[in-house]
Amino acid sequence: MPAGSFAGALLVTWLADFVGRKKITITSGWIWVIGSILQCAAMLVAGRVVSGISIGLVSAVVSIYQSEITEPAIRGRIVAVQQWSITWGILLQYFVEFGYSYIDGVASFRIPWGLQMIPAIVLSVGMLFFPENPRWHIDYDRYVLYCPFPTQY
Repeated sequence: MPAGSFAGALLVTWLADFVGRKKITITSGWIWVIGSILQCAAMLVAGRVVSGISIGLVSAVVSIYQSEITEPAIRGRIVAVQQWSITWGILLQYFVEFGYSYIDGVASFRIPWGLQMIPAIVLSVGMLFFPENPRWHIDYDRYVLYCPFPTQY
């Protein structure tokens, strides 16, 4: 997983500028789902690498997207809340895995790996309702139909 995260984090700088932050976030959520499916199917190494690529993409691009789309007065708070939420998610994940460790059989490890699809799907579907980053539109000389903070640019 760390190798996949490293590769994803290296790719995201070029991909986010070329494709756009919103599309990369949506795509990486679906890559995360594919990685979770592979892990549930007991293809652990392949699933961990695929999930790692997704995590590398998302961890780098979401902070960029948030900091560029958010109003300057609350920008730092939004990024801090995101990091705080990730920490709470990790804690929750440990408790879920501990609870499922009492199940006999393969379900004890397949269910927690399958549950990680839920936040990936929520992220991908939720991003459909957000605008593309206005800064990305400006970089490519595209007309911005929606700019929440026009004085910022």
